[in-house]
Amino acid sequence: MKAVMPQEIEVWYILPALRREFSKILVEKGLSQREIAKKLYLTEAAVSQYLHGKRGNDLEFDEITANDIRGSVEIFLKTGNLVGEFQQLCTKIRKSKLLCKIHEKYGTLPEECKLYPNEIICVTEENN
Repeated sequence: MKAVMPQEIEVWYILPALRREFSKILVEKGLSQREIAKKLYLTEAAVSQYLHGKRGNDLEFDEITANDIRGSVEIFLKTGNLVGEFQQLCTKIRKSKLLCKIHEKYGTLPEECKLYPNEIICVTEENN
């Protein structure tokens, strides 16, 4: 396996899964695919793929993260701040060690992570 940066994991796995979850929740709230696409800065085809399991399916969130996502959707609907909500969710995901689990599954963990398995190396005070 090749070395993968934490940011690559966010782009390849976490962001698509977040888009999938946002799309599903927004459908539950009665929005059309067209409305969702506009709000999430996606194409209607991309929203359709998220809703039909053709994109963003490499990752399932635990109950705590799923609840955080639902809360973020509510805030997003009030504020329209998609970037802020995604950043906040990615920070929580990093701190929860979910990023570490994905990193281990899809890439080679950095040596620092192997040396200090109880620490989250890619999350430092400067990053948050």
